[in-house]
Amino acid sequence: MNFFKHPVFRNTRFIFIIWVSLAVVAGVSKYAQGHGGYGNYLTYKNVAVQLAHQEPIYLSEHVLYGPVFGVLMLPFAFLPDWLGIALWLGTLAMLLFWAIGKLPVEPWQKVAVYWICVHEMMTAAFNMQFNIGIAAMIVLAFVFVEKEKDVWAALVIVLGTLTKIYGIVGLAFFLFSKHKWRFALACAGWALVWLALPLLFVSPEYLFGQYIDWIHQIVAKNAANNTHTGASIMQNISLTGMLQRVFHLNASATLPIIAAGITLFVIPLFRIRQYANRTFRLLFMASVLLFVVLFSTGSESSTYIIAFAGVAVWFVLQPRPYRIGTVLLLIFVLLLSSLSPTDLFPRSIRETWIIPYSLKALPCTIVWLWLAVQLCRNDFSPAITKEKI
Repeated sequence: MNFFKHPVFRNTRFIFIIWVSLAVVAGVSKYAQGHGGYGNYLTYKNVAVQLAHQEPIYLSEHVLYGPVFGVLMLPFAFLPDWLGIALWLGTLAMLLFWAIGKLPVEPWQKVAVYWICVHEMMTAAFNMQFNIGIAAMIVLAFVFVEKEKDVWAALVIVLGTLTKIYGIVGLAFFLFSKHKWRFALACAGWALVWLALPLLFVSPEYLFGQYIDWIHQIVAKNAANNTHTGASIMQNISLTGMLQRVFHLNASATLPIIAAGITLFVIPLFRIRQYANRTFRLLFMASVLLFVVLFSTGSESSTYIIAFAGVAVWFVLQPRPYRIGTVLLLIFVLLLSSLSPTDLFPRSIRETWIIPYSLKALPCTIVWLWLAVQLCRNDFSPAITKEKI
């Protein structure tokens, strides 16, 4: 698109400054509101503090991060809150920016991905969310597999999984690896390293107990979210959550939908001959980024930075010139999934329809279905110049 090729908007240094500045300003503005404004950061900070003092981490139902996460937070936890917040969010923004910059696509396509994702990145920053880092880890896992750096891919996959369970979806890229034994062994090795890392600060008995508590916490939170009358309408903003709230379904009623979704997600992986094409692999990565959000009961509004990375990659890889339907769908995603939680959207519509029925998930669901059909039907071999859809 010509917009993404304009000299001002394609300057990556300019975009980098915008990204980091927005993340830091978002965090500092929330800090200015007092403890109520940056409660998520205090939760992260407390994981590190409680880990360092060998105190129970999972007394609050809001703590869903593994003990390893506490180690990652240690460099920030003992700084003044305003400085810790600024450095924390700035680091996350830089990490995702770097990950996108490593994608094997054209420079203008990277620029487009940056601009499509920037508002959701800022939304996650306003909520102090680690999902920016999770999105970066999933993208980096793919990038490292592409570069045949399987040991590094295993590192970010295991780290992502042990900090927030979403990172486990990076294992899907195992099938694209040219060094599967190295990949598998590296995963096992890094699992031992990351699981044991907190032992530098705590006793084995304490650490084992915290891992058990973490598993119980995740199971309990999933059970609480997996109902249309769940603990909060700000949770389970997913495909299944949307269907539960729109049609007043219970958790068991959505099981066939989940099964169908998993089937549609997996089918492209049987097209082994398509693995040789980079576009196929990139689109599957986009599918992974969308799938993990749309089928998670823990998805929140700020989780959608992960899905938006998938939407952006899907969009820039569509045949050009872009079809009107493709452009309209992107606009629909930007309006309903990105801008609907903000004051730029009519409050009456937001509070009456969008939030209560988790409609933020709707546009991303359409994109994922479109993408899944492409992955199942299209021939991505170099000789094919026309897409089927």
